[in-house]
Amino acid sequence: MKLSISVLILLLLCACSTNRQVPTWAMQHPSDPMFYSAVVSESKARPNYQELARDKALRDIAMQISTQIDASISVSEREAWGIASSEYLSTLQATSSASIRDLQLRDSFETDKMYYAWYRLNKAEYEAQRRLLRDRALASSVDLLNRYHGAASDPATAIPLLLQAFG
Repeated sequence: MKLSISVLILLLLCACSTNRQVPTWAMQHPSDPMFYSAVVSESKARPNYQELARDKALRDIAMQISTQIDASISVSEREAWGIASSEYLSTLQATSSASIRDLQLRDSFETDKMYYAWYRLNKAEYEAQRRLLRDRALASSVDLLNRYHGAASDPATAIPLLLQAFG
């Protein structure tokens, strides 16, 4: 009797674990106006798959914040032995330089082969952090300019301060 109950419980546990479905947030990108968010997936066969997923999320959210697009087109024409040929090459590159801190792992889900993660960044906290960094940079520049004016009679000291203030 005990053996049959144990086998039954084991079968139920196995059945429940194999029928786990991927949550809806992993299939449909969640939208919340208060957060930048990224849903990423990574193969569990890769070493450090959780770190790789976090890096993907960081890139995705950084691109949502600020993106710079660089495009270039080159056309070359050649003639060899009387046969003309032309080559058209177009490149497009998207980059972001957003600095992100306090990225939150909202939820994660694992199957046998895949890892899904939902990361988010609070927009208000991100903007407050940017304002704080901007204010610190401005205060530092003002301090360096004041020190420059105080040392204006000594150019060897004053010029590096001026360069630092605007650098």
